[in-house]
Amino acid sequence: MYWYDEAGHIGRISEVTDTEVYTKLLPRKQEKIWGILPKNQRQAVALSQLTDTYYDLNIILGPAGSGKTFLAVASALHQVLELKKYKKIVVVRSRDFMDDDRDSYRGI
Repeated sequence: MYWYDEAGHIGRISEVTDTEVYTKLLPRKQEKIWGILPKNQRQAVALSQLTDTYYDLNIILGPAGSGKTFLAVASALHQVLELKKYKKIVVVRSRDFMDDDRDSYRGI
């Protein structure tokens, strides 16, 4: 879970106890991932999470055009080609969008 404030800070909640909440601040100046920078706070969170080794699986939800696929592919290319963390990229998409028009993706 993440939090934002009016000053533009973004933090990830790492632990919650009965009396305290521990967070980790994301850097205010984002580093480029595969040559791109996030355009807004939500993209910054997504890019941070996509490149964080703490997460084994990322599911990104949002409206069309919000940069979900673009950020995921940029993060994957960065980790495979630049960092050499992985050997291949696996892209998986939901079939929900194909239920209405089955002929558009024949053979899948």
